[in-house]
Amino acid sequence: MMDMESWVITMNQRAREISRGGEEQRNRKRAYIYRLPAYVHIEQGDFVYRPYKVSFGPYYHGHESCQPKEVQKESCLIQFLARSGRPLEYFVDALADNVEDLKNAYDKLDRYWEDDTEAFLRLMILDGCFLIQILRAGCAFFYEDVSDRPELGTDEISVSEMEYYVHDMLLLENQLPMLVLEMLFSAENDYNRVTELILKFLSLLGTPVLRKEDTEREGMHLHVLDLYRRSLLNPEFRLKEKREKTRMQFGFNMGKKRRPQTGVDFNIPSATELHQAGMGFTTSKKTSLMDISFGRRTLKLPQISLDNVSKSSFLNIIAFEQLHKGAGNEFTSYIHFMGSLLQDSNDVSLLQSRGIIRTTLRRDEVAELFSRLRRNTVINPDKMLAYEYWTVARRVRLRFNKMSNEWRRDLFQTYLRSPWAIISVIAAILIFILTIIQTVYAVLSYVNRK
Repeated sequence: MMDMESWVITMNQRAREISRGGEEQRNRKRAYIYRLPAYVHIEQGDFVYRPYKVSFGPYYHGHESCQPKEVQKESCLIQFLARSGRPLEYFVDALADNVEDLKNAYDKLDRYWEDDTEAFLRLMILDGCFLIQILRAGCAFFYEDVSDRPELGTDEISVSEMEYYVHDMLLLENQLPMLVLEMLFSAENDYNRVTELILKFLSLLGTPVLRKEDTEREGMHLHVLDLYRRSLLNPEFRLKEKREKTRMQFGFNMGKKRRPQTGVDFNIPSATELHQAGMGFTTSKKTSLMDISFGRRTLKLPQISLDNVSKSSFLNIIAFEQLHKGAGNEFTSYIHFMGSLLQDSNDVSLLQSRGIIRTTLRRDEVAELFSRLRRNTVINPDKMLAYEYWTVARRVRLRFNKMSNEWRRDLFQTYLRSPWAIISVIAAILIFILTIIQTVYAVLSYVNRK
């Protein structure tokens, strides 16, 4: 039997473990940078969620593919300090005051980083400065401002190199808290906020970015991927009036949004099928992916630019929406909706001709891209589609069914209204077929005589 002293020690140890576990669970609820399950990496293959060249944050620090850039990070830090005119201690002290919040931003942070605060702060400063220098170098390179172009170690930045950097900074597991970038950047005065520099950089991708006043209204963004997502959704587009009008038309409860019941199919026909049924397509007036509407047999969709980075960045946005509570599912809904429209290259060609899709990819690649993305959009039954997309999908589907029924009704009333009319149609078809056969035989006989 356990003596009193051993029993007290054991009970206290178990209590501490429970307390530590509860604290870790509470911290995890505050996290917004997530580790993805191993099976997700296996399903999608290499580099969809893993960086090519550079690691930002703890998850891929020291990874084999990112190791060569670690030396460059120190060179960039020295350049950053020289440019800011402040000693390194200034930035260390600024981040140290918020170090627990920065650690809590990471889901399932390794014990090494939890215990070694100095190593964690060193990581945040090195990676944060390197990211800011990449943003500066990219903007200076593409806007041809040689005087403002920083060096990234010994490497001369190129278009191909920049594509790798863009890919790596838009990965969910490869994010830095925006708080780090804001604090590091606050010592410089070229831009009021680091978000402006990030948005200027993202605009090089053809991304419809937020305006300065929108970034201020939105408040602090969580990280670069979150800012990119919000840029695509673009909060300058306000849906309140349109939403209320639609709910009144359908007799919805004005107190809350009406949601589709679980199991209801809200897939829509492909773009080609809708076009053949008499529906048209045009671009929306605004750039927000939420600016979607349907009226007068015309579906209005926002313009979207697609490139080699789109697959990984879109999948990482979807993963973020699925993992982060309160993120919403607007982007996931957009992918689900477009995946229904784009079934093959003909659908892509149709939307390209209407200016809705801009891309350097082949049409079959775009169709495959949305097909693959859509397979990864798990619509939570509690959320279903975002309200705007659910409403439009419902209206398109109702209109398509009505137009299909009208076509069948016209056919029946015009040609199949009586048994004699049916016989006449069949006879006309047979005569047409026989005429074709006769023509073919006549041509063959003429060829044989020759």
